[in-house]
Amino acid sequence: LERSSLKLENMRDVLLDVARLESGATQPRITDFPLERVFESLRVTFDVQAAEKGLRFRLHPTAVWCRSDPLLLERVLANLLSNALRYTARGTVLAGVRILDAGRLRIEVRDSGQGIPAERLDDVFDEFVRLPGTEPGIGGRGMGLGLAIVRRLCALLGHALNVRSGPGRGSTFSLTLPRVRALVH
Repeated sequence: LERSSLKLENMRDVLLDVARLESGATQPRITDFPLERVFESLRVTFDVQAAEKGLRFRLHPTAVWCRSDPLLLERVLANLLSNALRYTARGTVLAGVRILDAGRLRIEVRDSGQGIPAERLDDVFDEFVRLPGTEPGIGGRGMGLGLAIVRRLCALLGHALNVRSGPGRGSTFSLTLPRVRALVH
């Protein structure tokens, strides 16, 4: 009963997120901040979940600063990490930052999960899409809204979103956003 109640509450929250995004009620508050602050919050959230599944989980420490909305960026990364943990039965889930040219950085979330067939890569960002063939025992399937929310939030934030994957090779979701100089107080 408690588990069903939590699932219903989660479903309500996800549907409210979609409604807010659709209506334009969600507006970003863009600021410059250290990305490690978001990573630390995500570490606290996902360390236990990964340990319970017996997965290696790593968020590479970073000293880089970025320009985004820290709360919305955290929601994007939380959705990506949640999916990575859900669809990875064994192995590793990791996130890290790559410094790009021209004042940009790329955050990558990688997993060693089942992967996505090439012909379905674009479909995973559509509402209510859940790919068939989920390995048994991977912790249940979601509603098919997490990646649709990720796509909408990235569009709202102006962050490019990409995915690379293949069956049996895992997946890498990445977003590109502005890199800024650290503010010194």
